[in-house]
Amino acid sequence: MADSVPFVRRTLHPRGPMRCALLDTSVLTTDIIAATRRAAPSSLVAGAREGTVRQLIPVHVGQEVLRVLADRHREGGSFDLNRALEL
Repeated sequence: MADSVPFVRRTLHPRGPMRCALLDTSVLTTDIIAATRRAAPSSLVAGAREGTVRQLIPVHVGQEVLRVLADRHREGGSFDLNRALEL
């Protein structure tokens, strides 16, 4: 087995190995809020567009993100809620 070649998943684009990411509410809300403060897309969106990250976001996490963003905005969060929801 030591002589075997390691298996590496690759995308259709020669950009390196595909990484898989299971995303939770904390990671998503942090990335979305950070993306509202800059012109560049969120790092998670950029990775998905480039084909280097395959993201798994459970349905309940997507719903939780919407609630957390609304809560943070109500608590005086200094980010654009409408832009965050678009992202």
